[in-house]
Amino acid sequence: MAGDNNNKKKLRILLVDDHPVIRKGLQMIIHSQPGMEVVGEAGSVSEALTIAGEKQPDLIILDLSLPDSSGIHFLRKIRKENPAVRILVLTIHADEDYLQEVMREGANGYLLKNVADEELISAIKAVMREEIILDPGMTKKLLQRYLLSEKNEEKEKRAEKLSRRQKQILSLIARGYTDKQISEAIHVSVKTVESHKARIKEKLNITQRSELVRYALEHGLIKLPE
Repeated sequence: MAGDNNNKKKLRILLVDDHPVIRKGLQMIIHSQPGMEVVGEAGSVSEALTIAGEKQPDLIILDLSLPDSSGIHFLRKIRKENPAVRILVLTIHADEDYLQEVMREGANGYLLKNVADEELISAIKAVMREEIILDPGMTKKLLQRYLLSEKNEEKEKRAEKLSRRQKQILSLIARGYTDKQISEAIHVSVKTVESHKARIKEKLNITQRSELVRYALEHGLIKLPE
């Protein structure tokens, strides 16, 4: 009976990958751990859904490229059928779009197939502790995309701070108008133009005219000639 109790405590894992060699390698890694066991293997989405329903694993290690459908499709289906099961994606796809979609669909982790054995085991344990695990290389890519997005959002917010008059003046600056020409074009004093220019640079955190021109182009205040 003691043996049965120990068996029940083992982490039950289902492997879903269309390459038998990879499944065999994963099985060897997992079976080297006293608290883990592989309770099933599948090479397709349909097979995986059937086995998952029969075996009720605690964790599914999932490849995204499967012959009859995508791993993402499987993820959607299994999340409806068994919301509690943990899903660790193990894939060759070092693509942020894949990663974001997979995580939106409820995966608990995303690793690339070049992960070391000990890192895989560590990730499995972390996922079972309800942690989110991302491949270090993918984390860097996501961070870069996030920072770029933040930078663009900040630009947009700064643009919203410009008044209609300031946008008008910025478009004229970008076209190469002098302060005097701008004052004549919009019927204000040169001093007023200079004051607006200072405020524009302050709001946009821009000092160089070339940067003002680029900003005006990016935000549609001027257009390049055809």
